Amino acid sequence: MRRLAILCSRNPDQLLVDTVRGLNELYSEFDIVVVDSNSTDVSTYDEIRDDVMAVHLAKNDNYEIGAYKFAYELYPDYDVYMCIQDSFCPSIKVELDNLADNQICCAPLYQGLHRCHYADFYKPSSPHQYLMDLVVGSQYEQYALDHITEGFLLVQYNSFIITKGMMEQLISCISPILPTDKNGSAFYERMFGLLFLAIAEDLEVIDVRASFTKTLADRQ
Repeated sequence: MRRLAILCSRNPDQLLVDTVRGLNELYSEFDIVVVDSNSTDVSTYDEIRDDVMAVHLAKNDNYEIGAYKFAYELYPDYDVYMCIQDSFCPSIKVELDNLADNQICCAPLYQGLHRCHYADFYKPSSPHQYLMDLVVGSQYEQYALDHITEGFLLVQYNSFIITKGMMEQLISCISPILPTDKNGSAFYERMFGLLFLAIAEDLEVIDVRASFTKTLADRQ
């Protein structure tokens, strides 16, 4: 079984080094690629180049989803995808041998649109309308209409582990409206949750908050 870890990074620092080290210690069966998000300082990549399969200076302006989409298009033939921020460091190994297409490993919350600062990223009439604009015209439009006012799944830090089957469906239905700042990235925590719930009606969420350490980083 082939497994790939995709790390989204911008202006990397010791957090990236620690996350790569943790992946190599706990998930040695994973290939690791790092996708840069238009950093102004890329010097830290020199410290980890020998420890990863590739570092892509992709000039990605679309935060996590841009990085994951970029990497998936280059590496579409893996069986399991770990898509994480460079500050989402593994501390305890999660057993993934039997990961199914209806399962997602993530740090879940169920607050939907609560506390989502959308105005600086996109200015629709309401945050509900923004999410609807993301899914309108897709096969998940009706699901969004039915569930968007609920406290639906929020995928914290836009970080998750899924199978190839789930990854294929996710990438195929991503909206052309992509995040360009941290507020947009926060909206995609909701977008990912809504899409995963729609893709797999019997979705099983595996909570990995005890297995990863998230360090909040004030990087632009």
